[in-house]
Amino acid sequence: MKKNQDNEFNQALFSKRLTELLYENSVTTRELADKLQMNHATIVRYANAVTKPKMPTVEKISEIFGVSELWLKGISETKFDKKTRKITDKELMFALFGGDVTEEKLSEVKKFAQFIKDKN
Repeated sequence: MKKNQDNEFNQALFSKRLTELLYENSVTTRELADKLQMNHATIVRYANAVTKPKMPTVEKISEIFGVSELWLKGISETKFDKKTRKITDKELMFALFGGDVTEEKLSEVKKFAQFIKDKN
């Protein structure tokens, strides 16, 4: 019999971790809603632990932020696994400029990086 991971889902921890990811990545609830093609209010309810997301939504959120799905669900303490690790904007700013950079300059760097990536 397959173990139901729905029972292991920790809504309060999910909410806390989602809020943490939004902050760390400088992503608004509206931007995440757009990426997920969902209503903004739904994301706010997730972040406030009012509504429990469906598991496919949790999977998509973990992919967007490059974190472990089990960590996001509150089942694991391991935030990243080797295949999902994603650098945050703050880490990128520090790595490239010692942390002292404008959002405009960071945006230009990201566009250039995407250009190089698409070139191959």
